[in-house]
Amino acid sequence: MYKIILILIYSISFQIVAQNQVLDLDGNQYDIINIGGQVWFKQNLRTTKFSNGEIIPNSIGNGTWAIEGMPAWCYWYNDSVNQYPQGTLYNWYSVNDSRNICPQGWKVPTVADWTILFANFGGNQLAGEALKDTGTIENGTGLWHAPNLATNISDFTCVPLGYRSQNGTFGGGMKTLGTGQIRLTSMTKRREFI
Repeated sequence: MYKIILILIYSISFQIVAQNQVLDLDGNQYDIINIGGQVWFKQNLRTTKFSNGEIIPNSIGNGTWAIEGMPAWCYWYNDSVNQYPQGTLYNWYSVNDSRNICPQGWKVPTVADWTILFANFGGNQLAGEALKDTGTIENGTGLWHAPNLATNISDFTCVPLGYRSQNGTFGGGMKTLGTGQIRLTSMTKRREFI
């Protein structure tokens, strides 16, 4: 059974709060879901610490986001209001740091992990509808723009987060947030749009 965290773009020990929940070292609580033998976080990662307890630096300035080898996190547009429900943005160096951005026993998903998840719902072209939250910005029920054809039959409830490019600028502004998803994996530096 795989344990995977969704990170857009995801401790000395982690604590299981309930049968379907995990805490990170910051005390953030994550619901988990089993889909096709893989166990995923239902929320985007929000930690500010590596699994060994060391702090991941917060990067507010554009110039510090892509410093070679420097892990960093931030909120979308550096606004903490975006932490819930969207989560936290991490740069490549945080995602691939040997100290592990995920709680102990968890990992950042690989391309293969995403492929398996999507295959449970008909592959890349169909999985989005099954995995996304069903609400829309326009009717005040969610974070995706209309038309949102999501069914969320998976109960995964994926929400949009936005992104931060290598030069530190933010993307997925109010006109585009909720129109697609960028997923980061532990295997590639490039952004993949789904």
